[in-house]
Amino acid sequence: MSLVTSSLWPIIPVSLLLFVAAWWLVTAALAPLNRIGLELANRNADSIEPVSDTGVPEEVSLLVTELNSLLARMLQALQSQQRFVADAAHELRSPITALRLQVQTLSRSKDDIAISQAVGRLLGGVDRASRLVEQLLALARQDPSSQNGELSRIALTSCVEQAISDLGPFALSRHIQLHSNTLVDSGSNSEPDIDIWGNADSLRIMICNLLDNAIRYIPESGQVQLDILATANKVTLTIQDSGSGIRPEERTRIFDRFYRVPGTSPSGSGLGLAIAKTIVDRHKATISLADSKLGGLSVQIDFPALPD
Repeated sequence: MSLVTSSLWPIIPVSLLLFVAAWWLVTAALAPLNRIGLELANRNADSIEPVSDTGVPEEVSLLVTELNSLLARMLQALQSQQRFVADAAHELRSPITALRLQVQTLSRSKDDIAISQAVGRLLGGVDRASRLVEQLLALARQDPSSQNGELSRIALTSCVEQAISDLGPFALSRHIQLHSNTLVDSGSNSEPDIDIWGNADSLRIMICNLLDNAIRYIPESGQVQLDILATANKVTLTIQDSGSGIRPEERTRIFDRFYRVPGTSPSGSGLGLAIAKTIVDRHKATISLADSKLGGLSVQIDFPALPD
């Protein structure tokens, strides 16, 4: 027994020293994580500054890097949402004020002709406000931070056909001729289905907005031409109109939210091309403006071709 005790006695202090050393090493290694946790716990809800990686072990640095990347994306989404809310509040103020004035005018109208005119202006104001709200909702749904709608293999030709069907009555009311054409790189005109990677609802909204702009801002009895060209590397959608076009110096701002080209009709919301640009970016495509062969504006969108 004394032999066993004498054998174990030297091991006890060594074990205690090893335990203390291990505890100190683990505490020192976890100290940066405890600091990061305490820093995040003491932050406000709107505080999303990057987390300091000072003193962080190499094994944890990747986690901190990804955390800061997530915070950066959250900051971008928050700023985008704040800009959207501010822009929406600013743009809604004008139509609401106009509607109030039109209601006051209607209440003071005495004869049937004045009442009829006031009702017509009031209905026009309601239509403009309704269109603005619809465009704002469409822009919010298509924002990249919303992650609304998954991308899949779809037929771009079907999206074009649906958009033409939706805008056909509007074009007919202004005596606008709508033409569409589908081409492949061989030059044939067999109207095949051309597939891309995208979201059908978003693309239909994009094409409808571009068509609506073309129909709305060209003179009556004009023309709008839609062409789809598929090559080995890309699929190109081109929308041309016979209007007056847009000056080159105005084209750099045309995709900004609520921007209207000076001299255009006040009935637009200034969001159609902004929504189109958001959808284009979401599909990893590119959009460009040029002069149309019909005399007006040409909008060209290049989508990546599907792999074989």
